[in-house]
Amino acid sequence: MCHHLAIWWNYIYEEIQCTSMDRRQFLTSVGAVITMSTAGCSSESATDSPNPDSTDDTEGPETTTEAIETSTQARSSTPVSDTNILIDDTIELPEGENSYADFSVSSPATVEYDFTVQDNIEIDFFVLSLGNFQRYRSGQSFTAIQAVDGSEAADNISISRGNYYVVLDHSDRGPTSPPGQFEKVSATVDATISYTI
Repeated sequence: MCHHLAIWWNYIYEEIQCTSMDRRQFLTSVGAVITMSTAGCSSESATDSPNPDSTDDTEGPETTTEAIETSTQARSSTPVSDTNILIDDTIELPEGENSYADFSVSSPATVEYDFTVQDNIEIDFFVLSLGNFQRYRSGQSFTAIQAVDGSEAADNISISRGNYYVVLDHSDRGPTSPPGQFEKVSATVDATISYTI
């Protein structure tokens, strides 16, 4: 029997003993007590004591969590590449001049280049470390990580972390020399050079 019901029964019993109550009053009081006590008991049982036959609704959130975790794992397993454009333009190179771009990478990377020179004029393309670029600029001998000469080329090269320069050269610093003898001839270069980490 519910705790509240027991208290009310004791109260009614004492009332009957102390007062002269007719049958109608007694039944009305008992009915009210039973209704209130039963409501209290049923609300207590709904909140305090779990029903072993009731179904647990926790499977829904677990399923959602698993779906999110799977989605996160799929995203993390996909490699993310970061491509940076160094040169993407048509460049007019006067004879004896060059055009360059510098960049730094903190992890291994790939340099991609694609250039075409109009009128089949040959130029040099270099990928240089910082020290070799300084030697190139000062007229000293230098060593290129990648050296290409011709009127067109497309390829890629892997590099380690460090500071680098890519150079389009229309001078006599590389294997090719400008074709002009009596007048200077410019080279018009369509070039796309980038690196990907």
